[in-house]
Amino acid sequence: MHAMVHEPTLESVMRSPIQAVRADTSVVDALLICETRGVHHMPLFDGTTLLGVVCTCDLEDVALDAPVRRALYHPPIMLDVAAHVSDALRCMGEEIAGSVLVTRAGDPVGIVTREDALAAANDDIADFHCEACGARTHLKHGVRGLLCSDCRTSSLPPGPDDDLGGSG
Repeated sequence: MHAMVHEPTLESVMRSPIQAVRADTSVVDALLICETRGVHHMPLFDGTTLLGVVCTCDLEDVALDAPVRRALYHPPIMLDVAAHVSDALRCMGEEIAGSVLVTRAGDPVGIVTREDALAAANDDIADFHCEACGARTHLKHGVRGLLCSDCRTSSLPPGPDDDLGGSG
């Protein structure tokens, strides 16, 4: 007979209240909000309608004066407070997302990031990682596979303003 292992629920590891922003907030203002509040994932709302969640790394490819809604790549992943950490990690892996919104009766009440879930799982659950360096945060699919933000940046061809060490 196997011993029953207690797996934490999302309610026990979620961050609450969520730090949401309006979808028409400028990227620069959203970044300031993230820095001030110490968060990297923000649910976006258009009035009372939840549009999705953006991570600060999603904002890298969007002009600073653009509305943050332009950084939204897919609908939010939402799981009930009673769901388990392994459920969140599985969903984040399938969707290549860094967080899930935690709901109670369908209403968002918290957020769990990949880092929160891995810490709660004691790192025992397999997950996905950057194919170049092994990092597990700020991952996106690109032409070179699944990469973290640092490896995505270093894999880009030099731009016209990059100093390549040549004589000027």
